[in-house]
Amino acid sequence: MNFLRYLGNKTKLLIFIESVIDKYNIEGETFGDLFSGTGSVGDFFKNSYKILSNDFLYYSYVINKAKLNNNKTPDFSKFKKEYKKDIYEYLNEMNFEPDDRYFVYNNYTPVGGRMFFTENNGLKIDGIRLQIEDLYKEKWIDENEYFFLLASLLESVTRYSNTSGTYEAFFKFWDPRAEKIFTLLPLEFEQYDGKPFEHEVYKDGSMSIL
Repeated sequence: MNFLRYLGNKTKLLIFIESVIDKYNIEGETFGDLFSGTGSVGDFFKNSYKILSNDFLYYSYVINKAKLNNNKTPDFSKFKKEYKKDIYEYLNEMNFEPDDRYFVYNNYTPVGGRMFFTENNGLKIDGIRLQIEDLYKEKWIDENEYFFLLASLLESVTRYSNTSGTYEAFFKFWDPRAEKIFTLLPLEFEQYDGKPFEHEVYKDGSMSIL
């Protein structure tokens, strides 16, 4: 299930795309997903083809790196060995104090005159984001784990946003969803046994990667 609310999401087309490939006996080893968005297409076909994923937006790059470079949820073994705790539990239990680095808290909550997120949730979103960066810089998580956590944060945020689906405007009242306490959950994606394909993920103009 794709929790990211996104205009133009191709999730409902996946079975149709697969049926066209089968109907016309289309052969090939590489699947080009050139406007990859939330990565639903690449994620669906990643166990059958090498995926060439591209989208100009960085958030899409993060999500596709997470979905395509992991065939299973990372085990965060180095972190667990050091901290003796599940990384999601660790991040969710942390308490944070805002400063000028807290972008969401200072700009997208009532503190900044907006109601995209409650103050408490904005504080947790920023704090967790900064903590993920620190863990990566300190080498307690590797690159694949880093992108997986960032993608998990992006997906989790949509469950608490006080919007109808885009961030052009916020509700003038608090939606019950937005008032829930923010919890970071692992990214939902297709998992399978075996060695992952060597997929490629880009953030560029589509013609430049062909």
